[in-house]
Amino acid sequence: MQEGYYRSLIEQCNSATGDLNMLDRVGVACTLCLIAVSSGPTHAQRPRIRGHIYRPHTHGATVLSTYIDAEARRTVAVGNLLESMAVARRINVESDRVAMLNSVLWVETYFQRKELNRQARRAQNPIYIDQQKSRDEMKRRIILQQPEEALNGDLTDDLNWILDRLVTDQSTYRFIFYDSDGEEPMIDRPLIDSHVSHLRLREGTGEQGGGQSFRADTAQLLHPTWPRTFEDPRFTSERAGFALARDTLLGELEIGEASFATWRDVQSAHDLLTHKFNEVHTSAALSDLSGGQRIQVRREARDFLKSLEANIAIAFTADNRDVFDGQYRFTGDSVIALIRHCADFGLEFAPPQADDKATYRTLFADLRQVYLHFHPNEAFE
Repeated sequence: MQEGYYRSLIEQCNSATGDLNMLDRVGVACTLCLIAVSSGPTHAQRPRIRGHIYRPHTHGATVLSTYIDAEARRTVAVGNLLESMAVARRINVESDRVAMLNSVLWVETYFQRKELNRQARRAQNPIYIDQQKSRDEMKRRIILQQPEEALNGDLTDDLNWILDRLVTDQSTYRFIFYDSDGEEPMIDRPLIDSHVSHLRLREGTGEQGGGQSFRADTAQLLHPTWPRTFEDPRFTSERAGFALARDTLLGELEIGEASFATWRDVQSAHDLLTHKFNEVHTSAALSDLSGGQRIQVRREARDFLKSLEANIAIAFTADNRDVFDGQYRFTGDSVIALIRHCADFGLEFAPPQADDKATYRTLFADLRQVYLHFHPNEAFE
């Protein structure tokens, strides 16, 4: 059927081009051939790829048909070439577009990875303000939600934490200094003289260790309450020597500046106390005590000597002489008055000695209740 179709087509071509020369015949034959190829029987066509038209396999039976077949093949080949070049150009354009998108994506990925690395490093080593915020939140939870944990250790930092927030919070500050509603008697707690004598204050410097520490009821520098360890008769000579050097130092400070020789005498008296303690309380001398008792004796003596040494250095170098005039002495009789006194002079609590811890526990409970009176929800957050 296919052969008959093309035979009739050739005959039509010959009859239609009888009056034309050879070149014209070739042109007409090519045109008819292309029309026939595009409109021929569908069952004889190959499947189209990218819109191509594939001619059926033909052979030239005559010279004219050979010319017609060759010209048709050449025309199809030229079309394929032109289409391939257009596809290549389109592929190149798409490749350039993808390359530009990839370059932008690479830059975005670089900065995203850099930000992820920065976040990871910050999570492992946060900046100072974040560290402070985390520590403050932990301190708040321990003091307000788990006070039993705070009572197991030194309460100095916990008392100062509550004190700072009471004097910096707007509502509590107004209450402490301008109690216009008469609410103070409802939440205030009394402080008896025995409690005040066991409170140690110091100048708030914002640094670890603070400034000069002293008893709240006397506010006298370098007048320590000797721990039980140093009340042993074997320390009588060393205590007397320290008291003599201290009085000389304070006498010079009252009239002006202390001399370096006097400061060295006080420092030497302190060194004699330290040496005597190490000489008396050896491991053999403390062998009759339990392990916990030995640790407590040594820790009590170490803290006392360290605090005394710091006060000696501060007394010689401090510019503020208010502590020597007794201006820091607390004369009030209540917890609110103590808070007001610390706020007025910029004071904070100093670490307690062994016989002061019971008073510190009581004061911790009182200050905590004052704070929770204004912020009751923080105990349950």
